[in-house]
Amino acid sequence: HRQINVTRHKILHFAAS
Repeated sequence: HRQINVTRHKILHFAAS
């Protein structure tokens, strides 16, 4: 499963805000 990848992407998007 690539759940970690999703979390990482979410955090990256949040941090990019």
